[in-house]
Amino acid sequence: WIPVIDLMAPNVVELIGHACETWGIFHLTNHGIPSSLIHDVESQARRLFSLPTEQKLKVLRSAGGATGYGAARMVPFLTKYLWHEGFLIAGSPIEHASVLWPHDHKTFW
Repeated sequence: WIPVIDLMAPNVVELIGHACETWGIFHLTNHGIPSSLIHDVESQARRLFSLPTEQKLKVLRSAGGATGYGAARMVPFLTKYLWHEGFLIAGSPIEHASVLWPHDHKTFW
């Protein structure tokens, strides 16, 4: 099971560190993020990853870049491999979104 971590736990830093080292993922509780925002992010992630591979490859992370679409190990500072595929966003995703959805990209960000 994916580790569930309470942000208010006194040893939260150790719990997160352990989850990242062993799983590469965790479920965080008591974070204060509205469920509506979480739902919107999940919807946009489904929208992104349901695109055909050829479309996602248009925003493939460059060899020296840090953002964009990728599979397996996307960036050298991630020691764990992704379970399937990923999309790394740093800052605004508008540039990538406008390539993926030229006429409907504003809802992504």
